[in-house]
Amino acid sequence: MLGIEKRPTYLNVDKSGHLVKKDSAGNAQAFDFIEGELAAVRVVEVDGHDGPSDKLQLDFLDPDSGETYRVSMGYRTGHARSIVLALASAERIGLVRLSVWKKDEDGYIRAAVKNDGQSLRWAVQLPPAGVDADGCKDTSARDQLIDGLVERIQARLSGATGGDGLVDAVRERRDQAVSGYRASSDDVGF
Repeated sequence: MLGIEKRPTYLNVDKSGHLVKKDSAGNAQAFDFIEGELAAVRVVEVDGHDGPSDKLQLDFLDPDSGETYRVSMGYRTGHARSIVLALASAERIGLVRLSVWKKDEDGYIRAAVKNDGQSLRWAVQLPPAGVDADGCKDTSARDQLIDGLVERIQARLSGATGGDGLVDAVRERRDQAVSGYRASSDDVGF
């Protein structure tokens, strides 16, 4: 069978707290939310202007048009963590609505997630950040928790069930899915 694979439409969460879609001429459209079937969650390393960084990518499938929208944001940002914590609380992932905005009082970007119309609360509370031997902020416990929750979400999306070896199976599938795939800044519409 022959066919033409259609690339997803890329959106980024920008510094103003919007979902932004840029066309090939660089014109930007800003959106407050995206809604669709969550098809994939992945963490990819991208080569950006300031060097490599990890990005959280969420693929949304429009059930009406069949179009795929890929939302990208910094993986270690507060709003990305909030999204992962919320999605991890869903027993079954259905029609997902992701809203982002910037809170004027503190300047941080916020995110809210609904699943089949119901607001999702965090699956667990983040552990407190620590301080490393050099006196710098240590978020390693938080990072490990978020990494594990991403794997849990990926397992739910792939239809995997619980049991011994689930984490290893998810890691293996994740490695297979992303092996040889190295995103560039062109993939995320910078």
